[in-house]
Amino acid sequence: MAQPVNFRSVYIVAHEESGGATGPVKVGVATKPQHRLRALQTGSPKPLMLYKTFLMPERDMAYGMEWLFHDVFTSLNLYGEWFNFSPQDTNVALHFLLRLALEEMLDRAEDIRTFFQFSCGECGICAKMQDFRLPIAGPPQ
Repeated sequence: MAQPVNFRSVYIVAHEESGGATGPVKVGVATKPQHRLRALQTGSPKPLMLYKTFLMPERDMAYGMEWLFHDVFTSLNLYGEWFNFSPQDTNVALHFLLRLALEEMLDRAEDIRTFFQFSCGECGICAKMQDFRLPIAGPPQ
């Protein structure tokens, strides 16, 4: 099933060493993160991996998350969009920024259904976010 036109993914690309992910990391936006990874790999002397993706329902929201990450962590910027950050810490930071964005979005009632599309469903951070969203409403039917 094709994703809707406005959907974008915020992604974390990391270096791959001994089967694990290490920094530095790149945080960016792409419609097809796997294609973006292949393009980045062409210019990298080290193996890269797609560490995590966050599917965002709106293009502007994805670019806003990317910009916010780049702005908040500018002191850790190495060059361009690469940051001196571990993939694990980047994941936690993006989840935190996402939660802040969601809290702001929930102030607008028309966006409550959109709220449920953000959880990656794979990590403990998103599992903890369940407590945050359950009192608001159940998942969309």
